[in-house]
Amino acid sequence: MTKRNNYKPFLVVTFVLLFLFLTPSSKVSQLRSTVFTYSAFLCKPFSKIRNYFKEPTTDSSKAPSISPELQALQIENEQLKESLVFLQKWCIHMQSENEEAKKNLEMNTFRDRLQPNTQALPARVILRENRSWSSFIWIDTGSENNTDPLHPVIAKDSPVVVGNTLVGIVESVEKQKSKVRLLTDNRLKPSVRVARGSLQKQEIQNHIQALLQSNKESKVPLLTIEAREELKELQRELGEETHTVFLAKGEIHGSKEGLYRSVSNILKGTGFNYEYNDSLGLARDLRSGIPKNENLFSGKAVDLIREGDLLVTSGLDGFFPPGIHVGIVTYVDKLQEGQATYAIEARAAVGNINDLHTVFVLSPLTTNILN
Repeated sequence: MTKRNNYKPFLVVTFVLLFLFLTPSSKVSQLRSTVFTYSAFLCKPFSKIRNYFKEPTTDSSKAPSISPELQALQIENEQLKESLVFLQKWCIHMQSENEEAKKNLEMNTFRDRLQPNTQALPARVILRENRSWSSFIWIDTGSENNTDPLHPVIAKDSPVVVGNTLVGIVESVEKQKSKVRLLTDNRLKPSVRVARGSLQKQEIQNHIQALLQSNKESKVPLLTIEAREELKELQRELGEETHTVFLAKGEIHGSKEGLYRSVSNILKGTGFNYEYNDSLGLARDLRSGIPKNENLFSGKAVDLIREGDLLVTSGLDGFFPPGIHVGIVTYVDKLQEGQATYAIEARAAVGNINDLHTVFVLSPLTTNILN
């Protein structure tokens, strides 16, 4: 038995479509509004059901009351937060003040060892050109900062230091700023000599203390507990030595040209020997280090210069007062047959020159000599 197809639904749909096409637009609009009205009326019960299950809105009159104790705790919590923010700002301020006070203390201690007429002025680094990165910096002090025209501090050839370490020398002076030639420039050649003993150990202790302090201030520890204990043990082993032996003398200079953004703390040294007596000791043989006494060798042999030695200014160049820390010897070239001096490499004692922010300018040595 075959099933007959039912075409009634298709006929109804066709009739409705024809009716809509043939009905005027005014009648269609009226029919549409009527349908919307009745549909909204029919949907109203469903909207009430939806509102019933919906999360009730906050009503201040029906909100649970907060006890006075809880309100007091909330107020105290806010006050503690404000106090914590204030203490954090205060700690940051005191940290910067302590660093500045430490620098001033180092400067005052170093100043006591200088000549009586030597003065010092603080200065801030304001500019560093890319094309002369390792050769020059600009500082914010100039001729206007000199209070006594007869005894200027900011002048050409004024030494520039950080604490008791050498940074460079003033190249030119303007009214409100000055140009400083850095120690890492290969055209600046201060006269230096080896200082072995208390000054050398003091410099090592300063580096260890700076490393431990940086590790303490860092959010992420830079050193392991074992490394910190080893450094503290090394500090104790260095102890307090009061004797310093001054040995070989020579010149030192930067190792590279001041190229674009080039940075190098490596210094080159030439002409190191101890051929003539001076106020700090007797002349010594180049190879054995034995003091010379009327061309006869006597006394204890010692290396004139070796790795780890501290280099300080000797004052023989007429520009830098003696005793300023310059560098640490990292390499000593072997003497060849016929050579009369040692050649060396050293690391600048000032550390990372990129971190220079505040320096001190000393009155020029030439002015002190004339006065």
